[in-house]
Amino acid sequence: MNILEGYQRETEFAAEHDVTQRTVKRYRSEPNGLPWLKFGGKVYIHIEGGKQRLRRRLRVPNPTRSDPEKRKRQRELDVIKLRLAPPAPAPRKTTKREPARSR
Repeated sequence: MNILEGYQRETEFAAEHDVTQRTVKRYRSEPNGLPWLKFGGKVYIHIEGGKQRLRRRLRVPNPTRSDPEKRKRQRELDVIKLRLAPPAPAPRKTTKREPARSR
């Protein structure tokens, strides 16, 4: 049984994911970054933790833009909100100030 099973050296992790060691180091230093440990003077990255971190960073397209039905419903809701909103106050009339006279 290997004590470091489930871990990968930082250099190998960087090469496998086509990034530099410096990028991996930056990922480690970020809040909620890559889980890692130092063993025998070498840095090891937890593989499963790295995969979970990548899943958390996963971005998906805005569903209101990609789904035409949802977009239509949202527009209908916006119209209803506008009808129910109280009328905006009338703008205050301002008087023009004359420039100060020089003596």
